Amino acid sequence: MSIFNVSTVWNIDRHTEPARVFEELNGLGFERFELAWLSPEKFKKLKDPAVRRFIAGKVDSLHNFVPDTPVLPKGRWKGNSFMLTALDEEERRLAVKYSLDTINNAAELGAKAVVLHVGEPEYSSGMSKDLTLLLKQGSRGSDSFNELLLRIKEERKKQTPACYAQGIKSLDVLNARAVKEKILLGLETRLKYEELPGTDELEDLFSRFEGGAFRYWHDMGHAFCQEQLGFTAEMEYLERFGGRLLGIHVHDVKNTEDHNSPGDGEIEYSKFIKHFKMSSVLKVFEIHHKSSAGSIVSGRKMLEELCLKQ
Repeated sequence: MSIFNVSTVWNIDRHTEPARVFEELNGLGFERFELAWLSPEKFKKLKDPAVRRFIAGKVDSLHNFVPDTPVLPKGRWKGNSFMLTALDEEERRLAVKYSLDTINNAAELGAKAVVLHVGEPEYSSGMSKDLTLLLKQGSRGSDSFNELLLRIKEERKKQTPACYAQGIKSLDVLNARAVKEKILLGLETRLKYEELPGTDELEDLFSRFEGGAFRYWHDMGHAFCQEQLGFTAEMEYLERFGGRLLGIHVHDVKNTEDHNSPGDGEIEYSKFIKHFKMSSVLKVFEIHHKSSAGSIVSGRKMLEELCLKQ
């Protein structure tokens, strides 16, 4: 049995029947799952006997929101359809509602964890994309790159307090429900520096909710990209919050393009072996559809062999 789980993001959109999703993932050598990007219709089908035989007792985590929210606002994507940090109270209320639904669903499925995106200031759209474009063009260290880097940091300081206060209100509600349902909540490393939580917010949240449901969820690709863009060092998150580590999203990055199969990018996996070997840590392949089945199998075998060698 593989020590790695796999997310349904890779193939959920290619199949109308969830049974086929899990059958295909089994064929790649994975026996345990993280549920993500399930439409309400597909989520309902998880109760079908044809699906239950694949997932009964084998779902360890859900990635908020599960199922997908009924509406996807313009300019948003599934994981960030509604923000727990939204200044608009109606949006924040909906984010809390759908997150509570996900926690309830995790408990019903016998899962251990829910992975959360907290939110981001409304100003942030586009700024990190512009910085990433400069990086791809080989302009890191240029005046234009450094000026934009500084501007992003300054804007984050200005814009974060108001939305962070909203986020705390939301997380307080989610923490109470998760504790009641015995579900752990993984606060995930974000791709964009301006998103929440950053390292300072993580420190505050773990202190504020000490003894509660919150844990750290490390996203390998996101942390790698943050360092490449000149923000937080790749390993700083694990150095500071490794003692609270609940799970890891495993994927690779090539020229700032993430969610590739391990081995199809620039990440040095030997740095993570001690975390891979921890049985208490969920290790989830979060690979997007652009990667082939063969590359996923190769990546899994490569990491399993790496763990055996060290």
